[in-house]
Amino acid sequence: MNQPAQNPLSHKDRHVRMQLLVMRASYERLDLQNSLGGLARQLQPGALLAQARSSLLDSRGLGWLGATLQAARRYPTVLSIAATLLATPTRRRLALKFGLIGGLVWLGLRAKQAENRPESQP
Repeated sequence: MNQPAQNPLSHKDRHVRMQLLVMRASYERLDLQNSLGGLARQLQPGALLAQARSSLLDSRGLGWLGATLQAARRYPTVLSIAATLLATPTRRRLALKFGLIGGLVWLGLRAKQAENRPESQP
């Protein structure tokens, strides 16, 4: 059986093909750069806090417990850090104290903001 002879590409065709490959690579690099930029914006502390706040406010079913479980599944590193912090009784007590102090400060700030907020209802 005779194999069909392959047409060798001319110099001009090789040059055009190379330029197309270079353009394709540059578009792929640009797409990757845009994707990484979007990921970096999503992982900024403010964006993570906004996601957590919206999920806590909009969660249904188990309420804040369900939102916590969803966050633990979505961000396993946070769960690992929490497990490390709560591994020993001394760390557990310290984490509990800081959590209680943080909760009290948060409640105090919320009450103060409620006092300073003008009443919009007649």
